Amino acid sequence: TMTSIASQASDDEKIEALADVEFLLGFGSIVSEAVLRAAPKLKLIQVASAGYDTLDLDVLRELGIPLATSAGVNAAVVAEHTILLLLAVLRKLPLATARVAEGGWIMDSPATDPFTYHDLVDKTIGIVGFGNIAQQVAKRLGGFDCHLQVYKLSKINEQQRRDFGVTQVELQELLETSDVVTLHVPLTPDTENMIGREQLASMKSSAVLINTARGAVVDEAALIEALQKGQILGA
Repeated sequence: TMTSIASQASDDEKIEALADVEFLLGFGSIVSEAVLRAAPKLKLIQVASAGYDTLDLDVLRELGIPLATSAGVNAAVVAEHTILLLLAVLRKLPLATARVAEGGWIMDSPATDPFTYHDLVDKTIGIVGFGNIAQQVAKRLGGFDCHLQVYKLSKINEQQRRDFGVTQVELQELLETSDVVTLHVPLTPDTENMIGREQLASMKSSAVLINTARGAVVDEAALIEALQKGQILGA
């Protein structure tokens, strides 16, 4: 038998619906700790996303409920979006589009003067993390004649180095030498606010930060401050 319940339902409604449920399918934000503890027959949670940070893993371990993710399912789409955002920032696309929509022309405004645009060709791209999405980003950047460097805690094997044309470096070196820093790590206690004031201060004043991972990987207040001070070019 199958039971369907909206993710917006109350905990009481979910507890009632999951009383006899053995397998739960949905997105990671579907159940709270109270609901998990009140689902005695639950044997597996399958989330439809790659991310799982909205579920309490400690509680799942305690209850002995396995969690399955859909890692890689949206990797190509997020990788495309990463390239889209990167080009939009470097080429000032939002500013240029707004200028033309106002009835002006791009060269009418110093803010959108094409001579202040930045190219992607020959840039050094720093990729933080090297999972499914990051690898798809590296693959797509190959056609832009970029220099790719990666920060990852575990070692990248020689086959990956050759396949994706990347060099592995420490995070500090990546921040100091990259024209673009793009983030592709899950949100964990170790990665929360991993890009803060100290890291932003280490970046080039001409550098761009792209975050298509979880928002909390970046200290938002520190990023706003860095942009206002001109510490980095854009984000």
